[in-house]
Amino acid sequence: MVASKSADAPFRAVLEALTPDDWAELRALLGRVEEHGAPFGRWVGSELGATGVRECGYPEESRVVGDTVEFLYGHDMVVPFDWPGWKGKAAVERGDVARLAEASADDCLRYLTVIVRAERFSTGTLLEAFDSQLVQTLLRRLLDVTGNAR
Repeated sequence: MVASKSADAPFRAVLEALTPDDWAELRALLGRVEEHGAPFGRWVGSELGATGVRECGYPEESRVVGDTVEFLYGHDMVVPFDWPGWKGKAAVERGDVARLAEASADDCLRYLTVIVRAERFSTGTLLEAFDSQLVQTLLRRLLDVTGNAR
């Protein structure tokens, strides 16, 4: 998914702001994610609460999932843009790992933003993205395409 240069500017700015230490931290984080492997959490079923109200089920993610999201937000890698209107998000919705593995650095950030932000609207999206290798593929590709894979 190729975007215009002006549309890429916020993504490029984030990438340019990352230091060698940030890239090293991302490599280590990816190593932890890959070492962990699926499943990256579990679903807690719905149950009747103490007040008699049914409580909805929810995903309980492993620590490495939370650490990854924290890293992405902490380094401004969840970039504000019109992700619901972005046609490229279809690759995430389809679980198209091959398409993600060919993404530009800017699109890696777009895809990661889609995954992280979509969790707020569809509970379990993040867990599924880790279990199906979408996040790992994007992090690995980002490191590769920026020359920081070492």
